[in-house]
Amino acid sequence: MEQNGDNPLVAQFKEVCAVPDDVAVQFLQHHNWNLEEALHTFFRNDGILPQNGHSELRRRNIDSPSTSESFTEDIDLYRDRENSTSDLGSSTDDEYEEVNGQGLLQNIFGWVRTIVTLPFRITQLSVLAFYDLLTSIFYLFRHPALSVSDPRGDVASFIQRFNEKYCANGNGVEWYSGSYNDVLQESKNALRFVLVYLHGEHHQNTDEFVREKLLSGPARTFYERNNLLMWGASVRSAEGYKVSMNLRNTTYPFLALIGMRDNRMAMLAKAEGEHDLEPMLYTMQTAIDENIGHFNAVREARLQRDIDSQLRREQELEYERALAADRAKENERKRVESERLEAERKEQEERDAILKKKQSLEEMKSKIRNTLPEEPSAASDECIRVNIRFPSGQKMERRFLSSDTLEALFNVTLCHESCPDDFSLLSSYPRKQLNCHPSWYRAYGSGDMSDSPIPTFAEAGFPKASVVLVQDNEA
Repeated sequence: MEQNGDNPLVAQFKEVCAVPDDVAVQFLQHHNWNLEEALHTFFRNDGILPQNGHSELRRRNIDSPSTSESFTEDIDLYRDRENSTSDLGSSTDDEYEEVNGQGLLQNIFGWVRTIVTLPFRITQLSVLAFYDLLTSIFYLFRHPALSVSDPRGDVASFIQRFNEKYCANGNGVEWYSGSYNDVLQESKNALRFVLVYLHGEHHQNTDEFVREKLLSGPARTFYERNNLLMWGASVRSAEGYKVSMNLRNTTYPFLALIGMRDNRMAMLAKAEGEHDLEPMLYTMQTAIDENIGHFNAVREARLQRDIDSQLRREQELEYERALAADRAKENERKRVESERLEAERKEQEERDAILKKKQSLEEMKSKIRNTLPEEPSAASDECIRVNIRFPSGQKMERRFLSSDTLEALFNVTLCHESCPDDFSLLSSYPRKQLNCHPSWYRAYGSGDMSDSPIPTFAEAGFPKASVVLVQDNEA
């Protein structure tokens, strides 16, 4: 083998991929110096060398059919050379030289074939890459990312067209009808994983992927078993293009599994380009199993928060009840105290009014006592003798002129020490109340007081000697 720096395969790999010698040698050695295989691996894996060998690359189905066929031929050629070498122990030197020459010719033929077909294969890769670039530019100018005006309408339009084209037999997908932001919020609220499908109508593998993989029985079983939120959009729509830029997809078909990790939404797994169904579902299921713990932790935290919140609400409710009972007791105590104080106030006002009225009456008694006229002579023809009897049993006799009004009888009776403050005067026979109260006495007495003028003794028909009874109106 020539030095790495002089090897034409290393030089061609460096020219195409713009990498140093050691990287080119690693990729070429990894693929048994098959330039086409090395170039495919470099571009498909973004310059990262896989660690699982050729079997892993074949299992993930990332190579084109033509590449896989060439890869198989190289492996068979390598095995033929190995078998030939193992038989040399029993051959002659001539046979060894003949076999060795044939192997050298086969190697030279393989390198020549690789070098001859390399420009065509590079051209094929370039055309595919250029097609993807043109498609992306077309979507960019047709639906600018800033022109999103009706994301829910874009999703609804995709669901309608998708069902009309692929789900005529009813075996469809239960798509989420909201926008991308809506489905992320629903994922947070419901703690469910989201499977995002970006639909490229013009891609050559789209129809086959949808019919044979996306809508297959195992895929639907996978959706239902994991209770996935299914969201899709066409990359030709503004909403689909925005999500495409956000998830940084480079080819189609495209699936992405999104879920919560470390309290934020993250893309947990994705499948770009052609994939076998079972490995693709296995990859998605593995991502779900690895990240379901985050959902469970959030679910338990929410449940604990709900329990704590319910406990706090019950405690607050109990506290409010106790506080309401205390307030009711306090209000009742204040009401009783207020009523007691009001009653005491009224009693005090009544006592003050009675005392004030009594004092005022005493002042009137003193004033009347000082103005009482002297008794007339008993020998006078107009003299009338009145015997006044008080409720206490005491008696008093007083002479009046027949021309005196009965108010004089009232004044004399009022000024006596045995006379109650509220009283009425009654004649003994016939027994009736005398109209003798002056108008000012209405404020102190409660008896039946007439509004007619007070008569004289003569007008009232008093005899020369009569008896008058004092009635206590408060007794």
